[in-house]
Amino acid sequence: MRRLPAFVALALVACTFAAYAQTDSVASGSRGVAATDAASQPRQGHRYIAVIGIDHYEHWPVLETAVSDATGFAGLLTQRFGFEYAADPLTEKNATRAGIDALIDDELRSKLKPEDDLILFFAGHGTTRVDRVGSGTQTMGFLVPYEARAAGADEHWSDYLDIEEFLRTVSTLPPQHILVILDSCHSGVALGSRFNPSRGDVRFQQDLTQRVSRTVIASAGSDQLAADVGPVPNHSLFTGLMMQGLLTGEADSYGQGFVTANQLGAYAQHAVGVAAGSKQTPRFGGFDLDDGGDLIIPLDAARAKDGAEPAGSSAPGPLHVPALSAAMAAAPNEIDVDKGKILYGAPFTFQQALAMAKYFKDQDDAFDDPGALMVLRKDTGVTEIVMRVMDGASVQELEEGTDDSTLIWAARDVAPMIGGFPIKFTVVNKAGEAIRQLGVTPVQGLYGTVTDASGAVIPNANVQATNEANGNLEEISTSGDGRFDFSDLAPGKYTLQVKSTGFKTYRQSALVVSEHGNTKADVVMSVGVD
Repeated sequence: MRRLPAFVALALVACTFAAYAQTDSVASGSRGVAATDAASQPRQGHRYIAVIGIDHYEHWPVLETAVSDATGFAGLLTQRFGFEYAADPLTEKNATRAGIDALIDDELRSKLKPEDDLILFFAGHGTTRVDRVGSGTQTMGFLVPYEARAAGADEHWSDYLDIEEFLRTVSTLPPQHILVILDSCHSGVALGSRFNPSRGDVRFQQDLTQRVSRTVIASAGSDQLAADVGPVPNHSLFTGLMMQGLLTGEADSYGQGFVTANQLGAYAQHAVGVAAGSKQTPRFGGFDLDDGGDLIIPLDAARAKDGAEPAGSSAPGPLHVPALSAAMAAAPNEIDVDKGKILYGAPFTFQQALAMAKYFKDQDDAFDDPGALMVLRKDTGVTEIVMRVMDGASVQELEEGTDDSTLIWAARDVAPMIGGFPIKFTVVNKAGEAIRQLGVTPVQGLYGTVTDASGAVIPNANVQATNEANGNLEEISTSGDGRFDFSDLAPGKYTLQVKSTGFKTYRQSALVVSEHGNTKADVVMSVGVD
């Protein structure tokens, strides 16, 4: 569970509209004379998004989907809805208090202009404090940066970001429209008593874009926890359903081809509130300096992409693999990820394909060189991943079978993103010739990678997994690339302990290993002694 803020998504969408005709006579059917207003002239700005996401804190518990929520939401807006990155995603150890302050007050304040639109999205831990003042109480909310000391009896409140001060600072940024999205436990505290209903009536479209807006969407009420996982793979309940509403167009409640920030808030409120097992109800409304406008997300760009033919002719050479499924052949989708491409079709979603592309890009496996290509598809219940590898050294390793462990590890990593096992890898070279094929099935166990705060792997660390029900203990050492893999554990809850010279002992309890297996538990160790 996320204790508070998760992603502050600030969305400013620059939209251009014709100015009202001006006249010196009384307008027909109205009471008054139209006034000249220079602010009503068409705006030519950029749609920007900036995101913050933290899974692996220095002292707080690990989260599962905060980083993928941040990067996935940004990817959706940039790939499908015409947004641009205002700054590189601020994630993990870079999302310190100073880093977040610098993003808002230095990068965004200097880059953004009044005619621009911005979405700022924050995902990570948060917390609240109840102050007793006289006979009453006041609840304050805080965002937790990467380096904040752990919560406890001696709380270090100065380590956190006061959410009201954060929003007040954000409200003074230049863009006319700002949307802040918080996906975290208790995030509704950001609204306080300021709650505005949806302003989605289409006839106000021009007014909404010309008036200043400051809107916040919070994933849960001030007294509610927010689920870290949901039905959309690799995303929280709130962010996954919100992204789904944009992709399917369901958030466009008036069917007009665009979604306002308040419409998106209303959609998320209903979709999350009625979701199976949900214990949270999102809230939305205006904050400091809001003047009744609204941010608008046009859906036309996404629809144009859906109807476009894939640019297969631009890829160097044919991909000699079995024919695509009928559904995929009829309507393949394509994502460009820097130098590589990924093709996918039903039943895979954009979010799943994007998560896959990001994973392999980060691993430097499939998207190293121009012409690298991945095809994601289903074949008789098996997820098939076809990869075209362009790098000669990688091709040789695959031909010799010396890289099978990397493929197996990759399959275990990506399985949750695409609905589980089994997975079949087919790897081809630049000529389209198959050089490796490998099937990967579920293994019941616990696995992960041990790194330090900088991301450097820690080899030869001692790793123990203890069954909390019967005390049975398994013990191994990390490999040269920092990996550990308990591949035959009984179902149950486990405590993971990791020790390495020069680092504090790491412990995490209640890790669940089910009959479906493949529970991942990456470890980030802190320098020091116990």
